[in-house]
Amino acid sequence: MVKIKQKKTMNVSQLIEWAWNNDITNKEYICNEFKKKSVIFNLSGWAEFSDEFSYNPHDTFTVEVEEEITEDTKLDLVERFIGGMGSVCYTSHTMSIKECLKRSPRDCTTTHFYIENDDRELILIWRNGKLAE
Repeated sequence: MVKIKQKKTMNVSQLIEWAWNNDITNKEYICNEFKKKSVIFNLSGWAEFSDEFSYNPHDTFTVEVEEEITEDTKLDLVERFIGGMGSVCYTSHTMSIKECLKRSPRDCTTTHFYIENDDRELILIWRNGKLAE
């Protein structure tokens, strides 16, 4: 099972639903559009809003979520493969591993898939025909 952390942007209602479904407590999320606005999930997990601000459906918040991925998960992939002439090549796709493997030319052998983290480092997620541990 491979889990990755990704940043997702959510509006206020999505943020509250996600936080309550994931038992988020003692955490503050800052509004992307107006940094003084925030939603705080207190020690009990209740959502707290400032009395000074109004919130609208266009306010967004960025959260880091950890998700389990499969070969069917659509990702920004970096593919390493050996071409028909034996050269090692890299290419990038936004699709699932399964989709990418189906589209590979017959004379190419895919060896690895990676994703980039926030520091632009490559993280190995697939090799030898299966997801990395």
